[in-house]
Amino acid sequence: MSGGQDLTAGAGKLVSVICRTVGRVTLTEVLASIAEQTHREIEVVLVNAACADLNALLPPSFPLPVNLVRGEAKLTRSDAANAGLDASAGDFLLFLDDDDWIAPAHITNLLSTLEAHPQTGVAYSSARKVSATGELVGIDFDQDFDPVLLMRDNFIPIHSALFRKSLLVHNCRFDTELEVYEDWDFWIQLSQYTNFQHVEGITAFYREGGDSKTDANTIDDRFSPDNILGISRVRVYEKWKSSWSGQQISALIKSSLADDVIHSLHADIATKNAELVRVAARLEKVASDSKLIQTDYRLIETAYQAKKYALESTQTELAAARNVAGQRE
Repeated sequence: MSGGQDLTAGAGKLVSVICRTVGRVTLTEVLASIAEQTHREIEVVLVNAACADLNALLPPSFPLPVNLVRGEAKLTRSDAANAGLDASAGDFLLFLDDDDWIAPAHITNLLSTLEAHPQTGVAYSSARKVSATGELVGIDFDQDFDPVLLMRDNFIPIHSALFRKSLLVHNCRFDTELEVYEDWDFWIQLSQYTNFQHVEGITAFYREGGDSKTDANTIDDRFSPDNILGISRVRVYEKWKSSWSGQQISALIKSSLADDVIHSLHADIATKNAELVRVAARLEKVASDSKLIQTDYRLIETAYQAKKYALESTQTELAAARNVAGQRE
């Protein structure tokens, strides 16, 4: 679905932006991206998860109300998220951690989608991954909603989604037993009670690294029993397996097998591309050698013509000398 910007959509609707922070310097950038939102009815629920001193990171003239939440001790990611949920006054909620950011139209686009589709409880944008320094790394999250795919993986970065607070009546909470993938589990919870709508357009930016620990070096890391990602994935499956029907599990396996075929095709394509690159390199070398031969030929031809001209000049001079000698005799 395209995300056209209707500036009048959601007028008067309060959006709570829940920001879990551990005091990173990037919090200043995050707050700036919230302040630039075209939707203006926003409160910032700032959850100080590390009991850090945030004074230097809070702009003195920030234009939006800030509800500062601070526990007596450091909070886990899930505890901080739940504290944010409990402290929010808005009808619509959005998470934005202190190392990510959103484009100015982000909330307006998502809110207009939810307002246009009353039966939809979650709207999410496409998102772009960047390096720790904000440089592009060539990875986008732009998957249309697929409940089967959500059973297998999280394709919705937490700050790309806006959801209705009314969904919390179903006791949807962040699972404190999960060290990572707590957002994935939360989306699965919400998906039991509402529809999700993907809004096209990249308006969320996800910085790699951070505390989520969800950046895997390889696919094996994501499933390894010795890696926190693999351990947490097993916990998510243990939690949900009894809730999934045989038909859902069958669809999940089918999806995984289809992906295996796709990965195999990608591998074949990569191999063939590598072969084409090698052939192209050889052809380029042949062309280069051919140019060198042509250059050498032109040099030899030029030298030959110069010597021929010199010889003809010498012969002309010799003939002239003989002619003069003959006249003297």
